[in-house]
Amino acid sequence: MGTTASDSLNASLLGKLPLPLARLYRQAHNRAGAYERHQAAYYLWEAGLRLLASTATVEYAQLDQHDPRLDDLLQRLVRPALGTWWEIARELVAHLHTAGVAGFDQVHALLLDGPRDDLPRTAGLDAALVQLKTGKPSARSTVRLNELFDHLVSYRNKQIGHGAAGMGSSAGYDEM
Repeated sequence: MGTTASDSLNASLLGKLPLPLARLYRQAHNRAGAYERHQAAYYLWEAGLRLLASTATVEYAQLDQHDPRLDDLLQRLVRPALGTWWEIARELVAHLHTAGVAGFDQVHALLLDGPRDDLPRTAGLDAALVQLKTGKPSARSTVRLNELFDHLVSYRNKQIGHGAAGMGSSAGYDEM
């Protein structure tokens, strides 16, 4: 795929992101090689996920009523794996949405509600991840972000994490 004119830096988005995420976004956009762009883009997503989980944890801690199941889940923050960050974000977003905490209705709608047909490039990423996992071609015009996040966690464990085989070629990283 490679970088195209449609991949231009989104200055409006850049201005809205917290500085660490804005720096990662700029790195993902400006890296010369496919592997470097891939890694920077992946780490941008991972940092965003951790920021979401952290924000949700702070909001949950401020609630008057706690759920013992969620309290147990938060104990895993001692040494969290990526899957733990995603589980915490998913569970707390659902809980905070139900509790009526401001802002979490939009986050819940984006991440946990039904399929989205307004994110074609995101659907393409999900299709590429499914194809990589199953070895079968996949094409999608809709995406469920919670499923995409599950696929990204699995992808990290197989392609990026400790001892992972990696993509093996620049074209593979460029595709992702």
